[in-house]
Amino acid sequence: MCSEVLSLGLKVLTQLGKLTPYAILQGCPSVTHLSYVDDTMIFTRGKLKRTYFKHMPDKLQAKVGGWKNNFLSPGGRLAFIKQVLSTIPIHQFAVNEASKSVLKSMVQVLANFFSGNTPNGDRRYWVNWKQCCLPTEEDGLGIRNFQDISHTFYLKLWWRFYSLDSLWAIYMRARYKSLDAAAP
Repeated sequence: MCSEVLSLGLKVLTQLGKLTPYAILQGCPSVTHLSYVDDTMIFTRGKLKRTYFKHMPDKLQAKVGGWKNNFLSPGGRLAFIKQVLSTIPIHQFAVNEASKSVLKSMVQVLANFFSGNTPNGDRRYWVNWKQCCLPTEEDGLGIRNFQDISHTFYLKLWWRFYSLDSLWAIYMRARYKSLDAAAP
């Protein structure tokens, strides 16, 4: 019901000239939004990549801040990172690629928490963070690497862009025709 009201409102704003539909090329369908089940994507112009993930390191820090390092053993911190902290940005990675600076800030929060960073500045770095992100079969700790996750979702979006015939894929191919020719 709410998505129908939003859709109708966007349509009215477009008809009144207060909202410009998003269309780049001639022949490309103009859209203000796309809805699927209970999800709605509104199209705007602007650079949102930095602001989209800007709050994520703070959100991770807030989760970590509630836990005192002296209350959790190193195994407890590892489980908290793997089961809670690593899953927080997954939905955002699925729709947008994070900048390297944001990924670095997010990793720093996890590394400081895992190493036992305290207000006194005491830390115990046992191993390089890249080693921690290796699978356990390769002598790592099995923590998922944010950059790998982000890149994997980026490739998934590219595959959908290239192989599906949905309205979204048709729109994106019309928008980025030069990439379609370069695909294998």
